[in-house]
Parts: sequence; structure tokens; C-alpha cells
Amino acid sequence: MSTYKNSVQALYSLLHKGGKITIAPETVTFTSSGLEYYSLEMCDDSNHTQYGLRAYGTEAIELYKETKRNLSCIVKVMSHKGRG
Repeated sequence: MSTYKNSVQALYSLLHKGGKITIAPETVTFTSSGLEYYSLEMCDDSNHTQYGLRAYGTEAIELYKETKRNLSCIVKVMSHKGRG
């Protein structure tokens, strides 16, 4: 199991290994306490492993931006209501 400094590092590591973003929300959401939140799902087809990446605060915004920069790697984009 790999350890990453943050979710953005994990995103790029998985993409570099051939992973694909399978579900990515269209927007950053907020927790009940007002903290930014962003999560996405990834899959590594070579070993059929699924990953979930979550981030809060400024890291959530960075993860969202980096996810959008890699749109060609996204299989499904989810609306904020959970519908594709």
C-alpha cells in the first residue's frame, strides 16, 4: 500500500500508473461546518483496484482543479446531485 503526501499527489501517481478517474463531481461541495470537500473515484484496470480520494479545505480545491486538468482521464462526471 502506498502512502502519499496529499490527495493531489495520489491522483497523479495513480494516473501515471495508468489509473483512470471513474467518477468526478462537477463542483466542490461544503461540509455542514462550511469546510470545502471534494472526492473522486479512480480505477486501475490492470489489477481491477478501485480507489477513493477525498480532500478538505484548500486541498479539496486543489484536487478539484487538478481533476479538471485531466478531463481526458475521466469516465463519468457526476453532478452535485449525484446524477451523471
